[in-house]
Amino acid sequence: MEKHPIKTPLLNTEIIFFLPIFNRYEDVALTLAKVAPAAKRLTIIFWKTGGEKAMADRHPNLEIRVLSPSRPFLRLYQLYRLVQDLISSASGPVILHDTFGFLLPMFCLRQKKNPVITVSSLYSPCAYAVREVYGYLTLTARLRLAQTRLFLINALVQTGLIVAADHLVAQAPGLIPWYAPGRLAGFRKKFSVIPNSVDTGRFAPNSVDRSVLGLPEDKFVLLFVGELGTPKGFFVAAEVVKQLHARGLPVILAAIGPDCELERARLHRMLAAADLTRLIRIVPTMDRETFVSYYHAADLLIYPTKYDGSPRVVIEAMAAGLPVVASDHPGIAVFDQAQRLMTRHLNDDVPGFVATITGLLTDQTIRRRQGQAASEHIGLRFSLQAVAQDYVNFYERIIRAQPGRNLPPGPPWPQELK
Repeated sequence: MEKHPIKTPLLNTEIIFFLPIFNRYEDVALTLAKVAPAAKRLTIIFWKTGGEKAMADRHPNLEIRVLSPSRPFLRLYQLYRLVQDLISSASGPVILHDTFGFLLPMFCLRQKKNPVITVSSLYSPCAYAVREVYGYLTLTARLRLAQTRLFLINALVQTGLIVAADHLVAQAPGLIPWYAPGRLAGFRKKFSVIPNSVDTGRFAPNSVDRSVLGLPEDKFVLLFVGELGTPKGFFVAAEVVKQLHARGLPVILAAIGPDCELERARLHRMLAAADLTRLIRIVPTMDRETFVSYYHAADLLIYPTKYDGSPRVVIEAMAAGLPVVASDHPGIAVFDQAQRLMTRHLNDDVPGFVATITGLLTDQTIRRRQGQAASEHIGLRFSLQAVAQDYVNFYERIIRAQPGRNLPPGPPWPQELK
């Protein structure tokens, strides 16, 4: 039996949920698959995906629609037409849930036949990145680089979503002030919190043969997953490993992620240094199953991120039973610090990271205890089914809040998400 059965149906509500691609947001799609039985119909729309095969055994209430045109303009046209057709054919309330702002123009339209409740999930506080992370660059430099140019565009789109959407979803409470600072603070009341989920079956604690992954059996393996640059804290992680090695600890850093456009030259210089060549292993692109194997092969996750949304890598590592040493980032702060499920430091606190990791590596009992406690907590609170129930509670709440709907109050938010 499921530990978290869906308890409250969404009456005759139709939900339309847009996701760009399945592969990067597989956990969201699999969570929504568990929401579908509670709704009249839940339609997930992808740009392109192999996800329809992965979700072949799905509930009749779940519909997968894939947009096939290769040209972006045609995909947008097809997306808007499909969404409009779904709205027009609905006989009851419609929730239109967008990600990444592609449906922003439709949020600004008034539906005459069937009122639509608009929702947007915000996954990364782009305005914060433009202001705080890349603020040292001139506007010309930001527009010249593809990476920062995308942040600027997304920051404008997110501002439009914050103003236009009826409801907004953040993955952690501490991110809300980052999304809606200053003059946007009045829109914070639109936000609700639904955390990221993880497939606890796939990321369950397990052991693997490290030699298959090219990792040494006689060293401690620290795992880093994310862009190899300053925003995600990669250079801090590299310095931590260097200092751990200087203390005589046999360590290696397995780093999974793309390089950073702004810091590519710095990365290459660092990796060419003789003292770091032996300590850092940059892992090439791999399939999903091999990716999961690195969690099972590692001794702990180090994640001193400076800029993020609510990183899935943290809950994936915890689900796999890894101790986590991360930065004191508001997107990570969805766990009760009193439970000691992870250790957090300021993102540039190298001595703090070194001291904590030294303690974990030299005491196997504490390391295993923290990893086990984290895995158990993730299974209870961040599994696909548990977060699916959060979606159901949220959707019911916004349906009940509609004028003219005389329905009894829905269930309260879980205490840790208030």
